[in-house]
Amino acid sequence: MEVITGVPAEAVNQGATHTLFVEGTADSIDPRALTRLLGDTDIGIRTLGPSFHVKSAAQALHPYHPNYYFLIDRDHHDDTTVEQSWANFPVADTYNLLIWRKRELENYFLDPGYLSQSGFMKKCTLADLTSRLLKISSRRVFFDIANQTIVKVREVQKNKWIEDFKNPDEFSTSENALEKLKMSEPLRSRASLIVEQMNFASVEKIFKELENEFLGGAKKPELGRGLWLDRMRGKQIFASIVSECFDVKDTDGKTVTGPKAINYVAEDLLRQDLAQQPSDFKELHALISARVKVK
Repeated sequence: MEVITGVPAEAVNQGATHTLFVEGTADSIDPRALTRLLGDTDIGIRTLGPSFHVKSAAQALHPYHPNYYFLIDRDHHDDTTVEQSWANFPVADTYNLLIWRKRELENYFLDPGYLSQSGFMKKCTLADLTSRLLKISSRRVFFDIANQTIVKVREVQKNKWIEDFKNPDEFSTSENALEKLKMSEPLRSRASLIVEQMNFASVEKIFKELENEFLGGAKKPELGRGLWLDRMRGKQIFASIVSECFDVKDTDGKTVTGPKAINYVAEDLLRQDLAQQPSDFKELHALISARVKVK
């Protein structure tokens, strides 16, 4: 398996017949972790930068390259959209696009029992790791909920709420055109709807719904309660846990820190038997294996 970065379509399919496009750069956790997870399959891994690049590429390329597959973080996508992406993957109707069920790839590594299986975890016990995970998450949870509230408000505003005019005969002059715009019922209704949606009571309602989703009625993160482990931004939490609890060294015995240490820990965990991996990792492996040759 190869990990290659770059977006030109003409250079995409040099080597592997099947290609999985993911977020990030060649040094990011996504391609390195997926290279380890899918290393026994004949599929190439390529990076395309941020998720909107991957999604745009999926929409543009899937009609011409049925053996191209695309994988992005959950981010703002709802349960229905996410589950539809998994239901019949790969399928042309959803551009051969798969969306992680958790917020980011890093969230899959935040389960204390799974994370503690890494041979690099030498500075914490399982109890210490769990305590630190809860402490770090408690410090960030309402920050994440507030940011998710902003995302949801933005997504509501993006909804298609008005159609183009259809009859050019009604727009013979500048005055006619302006009058049609002025009298447009969608435009008139939208103004009052925006005022209602931006009313703080509406924003607060979104925040409280997210708070209940994240924490399940608790005042702070608790293991086994709410969806905070899945919905929070996992990248920063995972980085903090690795920094505090892991002693990562390369093959020469030199200490490794930062993003490189994070990649080492993820790859170390993915060296375990497939049966020990998170369910979505196993499902992704099965979906890809059904399409490509297993070595």
